[in-house]
Amino acid sequence: MGNSRPSRVFLFPLPETVFYPKTRLPLHIFEPRYRAMTAAALEGEGLIGMVLLKPGWEENYYNSPATVSVGCAGQIDQSEKLEDGKYNILLQGESRFQIIREIPGKSYRQADVEFLEEINDQTISDKASCPEHTELVKLYSRYLELLPEKNKERRHLDLNRCASLSEAVNQTAYLFDLKPGEKQSFLEQRDVLKRQRYVREFLQFQIELARISKEKLDAGFDVRSN
Repeated sequence: MGNSRPSRVFLFPLPETVFYPKTRLPLHIFEPRYRAMTAAALEGEGLIGMVLLKPGWEENYYNSPATVSVGCAGQIDQSEKLEDGKYNILLQGESRFQIIREIPGKSYRQADVEFLEEINDQTISDKASCPEHTELVKLYSRYLELLPEKNKERRHLDLNRCASLSEAVNQTAYLFDLKPGEKQSFLEQRDVLKRQRYVREFLQFQIELARISKEKLDAGFDVRSN
């Protein structure tokens, strides 16, 4: 994946879910049209494209409300078909894509897309060779140190296991509860170094919030940390 040739993917549009490459997304599939889509995906290459619905989708949800043009394709890594015909699936994020055209004719949505290459990505074979990754690891470690013990396990992320800078950046951003518009802007940014700067600044802000919360907690205030 990642070539410039158009490919056809099944589209699963949702109002708030934005997916990134190298992250994992559990989904419960219950609508009949998306059950059919999942069955078709499992019979084929197992690829589903997550894409965000544009505002105003409520008026036309059961038809084909407008979506943004950039989404993320994921491979079905695990699947379970339930007795009532519904599915539980787990997607493994593969690649950003740009919708070229939607293909009518089915109850579910599909489109011809162009997969988008990363810009300025770096392989992390030698940690010292990627200062942006090193910086991210240090900032995230500092953030974890400031969290209450009960929240550390829930927030734990081993960035040293990532094979590329894009993977480390995407996984860090995915961990935090950004607004859908912020998530979409992050997804549409193909330049990994620009995404790293965004995550760096966001982490610095989170570190400051966590530091203030810790100081208040240590002083006896009842502070609940996210």
